[in-house]
Amino acid sequence: MTLLHRSFLVLLLICLGCSAQTPSETAKAVERQVRSYYHLPPEVQVVIGPLNQANFRITNAVKLSFVKGTRKDEYDFLLSKDGKTLMRLTKLDLTKDPNAELMKKVDLKGRPTRGSKDAKVVIVQLR
Repeated sequence: MTLLHRSFLVLLLICLGCSAQTPSETAKAVERQVRSYYHLPPEVQVVIGPLNQANFRITNAVKLSFVKGTRKDEYDFLLSKDGKTLMRLTKLDLTKDPNAELMKKVDLKGRPTRGSKDAKVVIVQLR
């Protein structure tokens, strides 16, 4: 029975030693690759948020923030469970009209108009 316990203990120690990367090593690798890929200057700080469950079972979601002075830009990335692959995907909602939000920002009240309000084409000139 002792031999079985020792074998199990040795196997457990081997498995612990074979982990892919520690979180700090992964964070360093992510920052290094992101800085290189996006050509970030040294004055831009890269802040790596906590890992969250992603929509895909093989990945974790992580938010990266790029900070320079008072400006802060945040982007969502996917990090593989083994910590070896970082992906940036853009999620598009196909149920929304992409121009609807833009058109809400255009204020036509009090502007001179020409032609029918029911025209199929509307041309707006912004100055």
